[in-house]
Amino acid sequence: MTNYWFRTGSETQAPYVAVFRNHFILKKSSRFKLSFSADERCQLFLNGKRIIDGPERGDIYHWYLQNYETNLPAGEYCLVARVLCFGQKITAYGQQSIQHGLYAKSALLNDHWEYQLLKDCKFKASFPDWGTFPSCEISSGYNWDILKGRGGEWKLAEKYLDPRTLHPPDLPLMRYEPETNYQIIRQPNKLLVIFNDYVCVWPEFVFFGSGTVRIRWAETLYEDENYDSLHLKGMKGNRNEFVDKHFIGEGNLFELAEGKKCQWVDYWWKAGRYLKIDFDGDCQVEQMNFFNTGYPYQCKIDLKNPDPRVEGLLKMSYRTLQSCSYETYMDCPYYEQLMYIGDTRIEALCTYMITDDRRLVKKALRTLARSQRPDGMISSQWPTKGKQEIPSFALLYILMLHDFIQWNDDTQVIRELLPVGRRIIAYFCRYLNAENLLEQVPGWNFIDWVEGWQNGVPPKCENGSGCSLNWFFVLALQSIAKLEKHFNNLESSKEYSDMALKSEKSIRQIYYNPDSRLFAEDKEQQNYSEHAQILALLATDCTEVISGLRSGMLNQCGIYFSFYYQEACLRHGFDQLFEKRLEKYYALLDTGLKTIPEEFENPRSDCHAWGAYPLYHYASILKNKVRFPCYNFKGR
Repeated sequence: MTNYWFRTGSETQAPYVAVFRNHFILKKSSRFKLSFSADERCQLFLNGKRIIDGPERGDIYHWYLQNYETNLPAGEYCLVARVLCFGQKITAYGQQSIQHGLYAKSALLNDHWEYQLLKDCKFKASFPDWGTFPSCEISSGYNWDILKGRGGEWKLAEKYLDPRTLHPPDLPLMRYEPETNYQIIRQPNKLLVIFNDYVCVWPEFVFFGSGTVRIRWAETLYEDENYDSLHLKGMKGNRNEFVDKHFIGEGNLFELAEGKKCQWVDYWWKAGRYLKIDFDGDCQVEQMNFFNTGYPYQCKIDLKNPDPRVEGLLKMSYRTLQSCSYETYMDCPYYEQLMYIGDTRIEALCTYMITDDRRLVKKALRTLARSQRPDGMISSQWPTKGKQEIPSFALLYILMLHDFIQWNDDTQVIRELLPVGRRIIAYFCRYLNAENLLEQVPGWNFIDWVEGWQNGVPPKCENGSGCSLNWFFVLALQSIAKLEKHFNNLESSKEYSDMALKSEKSIRQIYYNPDSRLFAEDKEQQNYSEHAQILALLATDCTEVISGLRSGMLNQCGIYFSFYYQEACLRHGFDQLFEKRLEKYYALLDTGLKTIPEEFENPRSDCHAWGAYPLYHYASILKNKVRFPCYNFKGR
């Protein structure tokens, strides 16, 4: 359906921020109903007060409409929309765009929309929180009244027909709740805000005086001011410590207008535990407010536990899930904020355990499916402005479909998406060699972050091959066979099951070492890891690998793959190994972390979705009424 949108003059080039305004008068109290959308996205202000942002994040194939409704008394009003138009180069990694503009429809509005570009404002890619929306530098000529629809020069907006279909929201509005649990440390010319927990917040500030203000956010502070993203060993230390530690990056810089109060409402939310405000001149902060955001989970399980370590871990896991769930699932909130399949599967499983709300899961499955190419491959991350293929993640999508059937009665979405899974399998079948093993599969053959593995790829498996990748293929075949059987497609089910058995047989012939009773990662049988053994245990009953796992001599799983490690332990009753691996999680509690990081040691990200799975295992053990000694259920 084609709709009329509004835009700035055609000569405007990204990056820029356009502010649109619409004046209207109500002679009597009325119900204000508004439908709106924007590209890339916008925040709406009514008489200078923020009311909503949107639209819900989608992709170029599925753009969303957002709705807002409220009662307004008689009076004069100015509706302002601040539209982000950063462009391909510096917009957030998870943000896509078709054509910049604003759509707004209400019986109370007129067609007289005006706009003003943010002037005296420069944008640059954010650092170190790369992948998010850009940071800004504002000089003294900036119009601080622009969000009230005042000041500066306003021009008539152009009206045009936009061909995209606008879809109703799939999700409820994200949370917007005051955050007050923080302490402020005041020092000469600076102010440090320390949040008691990891937060994702929309910030607002009011400054006055003359001079400059620099605002920087951080997950944690660094021991060394010479930041090196590739060598983080020893750079973070205890996350609760801040004395003699350093902020990295430049953040936002504001040059205040002398003699005037300056209100700043950020155009995207911030994540972390620390905020630093540096002043140069006689400027001060008069007011600051923070509003928690994220998906509005209603957690139905009790996270209290008589063992303080278990309770601490469960709270960390839940906070991680909260912080990595927005209008899509995300890998991390501080950095690229992308919906990766590897993280999303774990987030979805956690969601099944803590709530009956399936809206975010269904949206994730459908959104990821829209990234599928004509040849059958799907993107490892979607929506995204980039391009990336991870073979193991594509196969995990099929396991996600099977997970949904296992934990939900609703089969409509899986019936709809099963053809996506079939096309994924057909794609991988093109790369089967004469031994029925995968070889030369294009893309990044990521398996896990393991010390000694280049970019997360097992040694000698850079060419899209390897034992772990082939086990993932077997697991995907087994899952799609079960799905076909569920829908009574018995012939297809048998075909996939037979393929799985053939691949399993070849894996044993090529990768299994009968002397060590272990599976190697490479055909030369020179590299061994926990990963191949774990996947063998999940795909088969190959319990002879347990001695190798107990030895502790194999390359160990990182946080991401420890989910599969723990799954295998639960499935086969390896309670001692399960508990021992949990000790690595308990150790994180002693580092001041409030969320699960990307890796056990020296993580880039202090909050990473794929580590939230203790929440899933704990709740699923409760659900299935299985007693596991590591999770103390005394008194429950």
